[in-house]
Amino acid sequence: MNKPLDLRGKRFGRLVALEPTNRRSGTYVVWRCQCDCGNITYAAVGNLKRGNVTSCGCRRREIVRTQVWPAGHAACSRNYLDGTCVTTLLQAPGARNTSGTVGVKWHKCKKKWIADIQFKGKRYYLGSSENKETAIALRKEAEQRIHGDFLSLYYSEHPDIRRRQPPD
Repeated sequence: MNKPLDLRGKRFGRLVALEPTNRRSGTYVVWRCQCDCGNITYAAVGNLKRGNVTSCGCRRREIVRTQVWPAGHAACSRNYLDGTCVTTLLQAPGARNTSGTVGVKWHKCKKKWIADIQFKGKRYYLGSSENKETAIALRKEAEQRIHGDFLSLYYSEHPDIRRRQPPD
């Protein structure tokens, strides 16, 4: 049997190994480590040696905050107006959608088609019907009333963006 590695005081990225624990991850001993940011975290020897774990998670959060989020925000900001994503309003129904219309779904317990719409982070219940076409009509009317004015405002503020129509 191999003698356990003594990693005490060794550095792995932002982590310094403090002491082994009684815990195991597979065949590897889990070590208690201190991150440069001050947090204590636990990592298996194998992950430390391979470089799979180099911080308590602070490095990942730092990258997201300073690189990923700003880049994504800049790329998406033209698709947003007043906290609402225009591309979401114009999306086609998903693969699992049984009605063929966004915002219309079958409710098993009620045995009815339910229509709802989401706008500016809130979901609005539009009604239900045993008839799918009635529920779709409820949704389409709400899209015209709610999304229509919003989309007109969006396209007037971004005249260089080609006007897209919601899917039928």
